[in-house]
Amino acid sequence: MIEKNTFLIATPILNGSEFIEDCIASVRGAFKNYKYIHIIVDGGSTDNTKEIINNMNNDSILFYEMPGSTMYQALNKALDLGEADYFYQLNADDFVLPETADIVLEQFQNDNDLDVVTGLCISVNVETNYCKILAPTKDHFRLDKIGVNLYVSQPSSFVRYDTIKGIGGYSEKYKGSSDTELWLRLIKNASKFQGVNKCLSIDRVHSGCRRMTPEDIKEVKDIRMNYFVSTIHPLLKLRNYFLYLIVLLTTAIRINKVLQSGIESYGSQIKKVWGVFASTKKAGLRINYFSQN
Repeated sequence: MIEKNTFLIATPILNGSEFIEDCIASVRGAFKNYKYIHIIVDGGSTDNTKEIINNMNNDSILFYEMPGSTMYQALNKALDLGEADYFYQLNADDFVLPETADIVLEQFQNDNDLDVVTGLCISVNVETNYCKILAPTKDHFRLDKIGVNLYVSQPSSFVRYDTIKGIGGYSEKYKGSSDTELWLRLIKNASKFQGVNKCLSIDRVHSGCRRMTPEDIKEVKDIRMNYFVSTIHPLLKLRNYFLYLIVLLTTAIRINKVLQSGIESYGSQIKKVWGVFASTKKAGLRINYFSQN
């Protein structure tokens, strides 16, 4: 019997010793008031990832070694190893923000038919001090409205566990684009999405993270073409692209309204990340919020 309002957080990892402590700390902070299991599936790390995780002495962590596994094989293994009300993928170098679980759970509790809750995400390059807001458009959860961007941010998206298990989890056909395929498959299967106008996570970009390759770009193109009944008209693509730019611009202007409060609850490790935001000028955001004590 599963306790109500439980979360399964799945983290695939490979040589992630530099970031995994911060990732785990953010999970502990965001889900401290809820029953959760954090399943970390290691694809064969050769650094001290395993030692770091074991030394953290966290009873909510299940560490599973799966040498040679891809990211999506690791995520499917996590789905098999655990069970909960809600599923959340959090990569090892990303952060979940402290009020996220409360925000997400409120949406699910208000609508029993809801399958997916997705919010805004801040993507920050910790090496160049560049950050940007990844924001969904209001009506993006239809295949004919997707256009050139999917607008579903993986680090800020939660799915009912039964929903994602019911459609077979992640496709293992693709190397780097199965999350895109998952959202499209959910939309096509009439899963109900709900966007929230709050930042739920930080996507951290750095020289060691996986980057989009020409093969990945081709994968995304092939995936989208497989789900579109017909090719989207170029004018509709252009319309959606400008709509997306408008959403990003308006979100950046009112940045203080979409950010969560209580960032100090993360502690000193995470303050370093906010320090990057406080010093950045390239993103064109109002940064006075980040510099507050």
